[in-house]
Amino acid sequence: MASSCPVKNWPASDAVLPSQLLQLKHPTIFQGKIDSWDFARNWVPELICDLLGEKTTTFKVCPLKGTRTYRKQFEEDQVLFETDCQFVEATFADFRAWLGEKARSHAGTTHEPDSNVSSTGCGGDGATACSAAQQQELTHEQSRDAPLTKKARLLSGNPLLRYSPSQYWVYADYKYMTELCSELPELLCAIDWSVFGFPGRDGTQSTLWVGSRGACTPCHYDTYGCNLVAQLSGKKKWILFSPEDSAKLYPSRLPYEESSVFSSVNVQSADLTRHPHFATATAYEVLLSPGDVLYVPPHWWHYVQCMEDSVSVNTWLELPSDDNERVKEALVRTLVSTVFECSDENSRSNWINPNEVIFPLEQNVQLLSMAVQAATRHGSGWSHSITEEDLIAAATDSDVIELMASRLLRRLGGEEGRTKEGEASS
Repeated sequence: MASSCPVKNWPASDAVLPSQLLQLKHPTIFQGKIDSWDFARNWVPELICDLLGEKTTTFKVCPLKGTRTYRKQFEEDQVLFETDCQFVEATFADFRAWLGEKARSHAGTTHEPDSNVSSTGCGGDGATACSAAQQQELTHEQSRDAPLTKKARLLSGNPLLRYSPSQYWVYADYKYMTELCSELPELLCAIDWSVFGFPGRDGTQSTLWVGSRGACTPCHYDTYGCNLVAQLSGKKKWILFSPEDSAKLYPSRLPYEESSVFSSVNVQSADLTRHPHFATATAYEVLLSPGDVLYVPPHWWHYVQCMEDSVSVNTWLELPSDDNERVKEALVRTLVSTVFECSDENSRSNWINPNEVIFPLEQNVQLLSMAVQAATRHGSGWSHSITEEDLIAAATDSDVIELMASRLLRRLGGEEGRTKEGEASS
């Protein structure tokens, strides 16, 4: 059930120290703290696109919920993971043109209401460049203020215009500003987290999120750090759940993404026959407006949706517990990678998020050694490295095997699993 955010807004006139921030146990909204970000406060999607122009990145594209395209592809209560989305290489100038087409489509009436455009033909995957005759045909077919026809969008050469703005959302999410803005230092300097007591932390330690209305991130929690999110333009809905409700969110590591634990529940349209415990989870709903900053404490679950075309930036704040979390993450990566490599392509097709890379066992063991060294503070002077034998010894410890067997039985609904679960809770 939805509830209001469990904490009050932080008084705009009160200073905030890092020690105060990191001790907060509940999500907190700060207002008036980024009024000094004069340049960044003007960042709307169109301006970001104009500033970044021909810079190429990967855009996430997915059908808008409620559209005919969405209903053809997904069930109402289905969780849309990144593995369900399309990933399109395009420039920010392409995104600017797509946003312009969206505005024209909203103002007028498209020639073809359902525009799930095929990737074949001019502008599609593997297509040849548009000929001069085709470009001329596009010019004749399209007036300045009318929305493009399906054919005209195909001929445009813009890979994003294969996806009708009336049917899809587009998201440039989780983009490291250092990579996007390396030639635009003024954008990096426009972000100043010193207002929260972190001097020197700016865009170089931040990520950029630019999305159209409807763009969303599935419900998950981050295993590392805590999160400061500044809403610069548009409005975003956040649905948050306490770590105490984790079991009711039916956690999953598939699709795998480092440091992200996903919920198996569509938190906006849950199927309580499949996820009955979710009925007793408490959702805290927050609507972020331009100028708001949200602090998300460690391990708080969150689902995020753009209610309007929007721009936001965030920074992850490191915590002392991160070293131990990285050991756990290295173990998860090793297990997922090993099983992935041994599985057939059909069964593993949606296991890994598109932004992740699967490493061979040797490299995973090296990463695990580095994580253990950092967590135990031995550093580079520690001569021992984790070996495959160490990994087998830890994984086959009797307590570990007992716990894994119990979890498997419970997952499969076995009587023994239910019995052990009852014993554990009594």
